[in-house]
Amino acid sequence: MLNIMKLTRVFPVIVLIAMSYQSAEAFEVKGEAISTTFCAQGHCETDTCSDEVIYEVDSENSTITRKAVVNRGKSVQGTSFGGLQADNTVYTIVYNDKTLIARKDNSGKSNPNMQQVIKAIGKTGTIDGFETIIIGEDFIHTSRSSADYFVIYYYKRKALP
Repeated sequence: MLNIMKLTRVFPVIVLIAMSYQSAEAFEVKGEAISTTFCAQGHCETDTCSDEVIYEVDSENSTITRKAVVNRGKSVQGTSFGGLQADNTVYTIVYNDKTLIARKDNSGKSNPNMQQVIKAIGKTGTIDGFETIIIGEDFIHTSRSSADYFVIYYYKRKALP
């Protein structure tokens, strides 16, 4: 009988702990690149590409982690980074709120809508690289800078399998 009384006191605590893990604010987002702009030595080139990226957004810990990159585009600065690359770059969330975003519909009219927008910044590369990420409900924008180049990606959000 004493064990049942202990169990009835411990069980609600176990349920609360389990519920807190289920309600964690972490989710993954996947983007497929629509365009990229690469700038170096005063020249910029915009191109279409089909690179993909997967991020894990952890609102509770205010971080975004880049989990994987699939490079299908041109080589950057004479080097090829093709194929799937596992990654664990961590970014710090600096903004997470609803924002009014104007989009043009098929008729060319501006159609404003509210979207949850998350912005983050992180150190990439080994020396001086930094990257900002903006994640909306239907897009991902990134901009990466270094001492000798600047890259902007526009991704369309894709459903995860």
